Amino acid sequence: TENLDLTDILTHRMGMTTFQGDFMYWSSDLTREEAISKFGQLDPTYPFRTTWGYTNVGYAIASACIDEISGSDWKTYIDENIFTPLNMDRSCLSSEDMYTADNVAQPFVMKNGELVQVPFPPLGGIEACGSIGSSVAEMNNWMLMQLQNGMFNEEQVISEEAIKISRTPYSLVGENRHPFNRSNFETYGLGWEMTDYEGYKIVRHTGGVDGFVSSVTLIPDEGLGIVILTNTLDNLLFISLREELVDAYLGLPYRGYDDLYFNYMSKMNAEDEALYQARLDSISTFKKLPLDPENYTGKYEHAVYGYLEVSPMTKKTLGMSFEHHKDLTAVLEPLGEGRYLCTYSDPTFGREVINFEIEGEQVKGLMLKVNPFLERGAYHFIKR
Repeated sequence: TENLDLTDILTHRMGMTTFQGDFMYWSSDLTREEAISKFGQLDPTYPFRTTWGYTNVGYAIASACIDEISGSDWKTYIDENIFTPLNMDRSCLSSEDMYTADNVAQPFVMKNGELVQVPFPPLGGIEACGSIGSSVAEMNNWMLMQLQNGMFNEEQVISEEAIKISRTPYSLVGENRHPFNRSNFETYGLGWEMTDYEGYKIVRHTGGVDGFVSSVTLIPDEGLGIVILTNTLDNLLFISLREELVDAYLGLPYRGYDDLYFNYMSKMNAEDEALYQARLDSISTFKKLPLDPENYTGKYEHAVYGYLEVSPMTKKTLGMSFEHHKDLTAVLEPLGEGRYLCTYSDPTFGREVINFEIEGEQVKGLMLKVNPFLERGAYHFIKR
């Protein structure tokens, strides 16, 4: 393995997903119908059917389809047609239900090097993408049904045809390089990633919302199902443990994935912290904003999202608030040449560099970025 660039391989594996539009909906006050309408107005990241991408609003669209086809609402439909026959009595379908349930793991994120608890994430119009809360015991029932082609306790809960269709590859995600073993391609079906691995077909998906990341893995030919649930964003255990368990079950050599992923994450975190400290050093050289505060003050509009507002806080900092994220604010500190460090009040949104567009003494707009966990693109806001 000394000939492998493991950091390069892991960076490739961790960075394959491209999100589209998720900042607009994450913890926002948009209804599902508003979210779907706005999604249709976004400029695509790449031409139609040329590249695989991911957006959580796709699940909002799916939930609207369930409503229309079933004549019910998607929550009632899932509860009656999936949860009840699978004896998933404690599983719930909203953040509100998580708040009131007992014996529930609390979500945590890292902030300034410390683990801090955050609220259960309200997902608003896109809650169908990630609002289900469950347990290992009840996910076990769901995986058994999946591995038995839709059967559970001798009842056909989901049709075998639907199970098969969901695991049919429709999109090529790309090459899937593995640090040690044989794997060539990753494809995508209907809500499932699929990859070849040492001659086996692996069916899997990860998921994450504020303070939680998880993974579900199926090897149908072996009757194996693995679910890993964690309650902090800042871990790769949900991946390294999955890899370790799959290899152990298939009789493959022990690889020490936990060390591999932990060292990778530690390296990335150290680089991020060094960059952050360098930015703080740059900020310390400014005594006041490069332009007078009134030059920045006002509303900035994105054609699809709506507006955000910028206002002065001190001689060298600006504040930002958002039309559709009522509880979210940000502090902007100058880095030079129109670049500002944007620190969001919700640590899930991160601390990112944004660029103001400045011509002479006039501020024309800004490019907004958030934590790549939410979205890797940028939003162009024009100053009004």
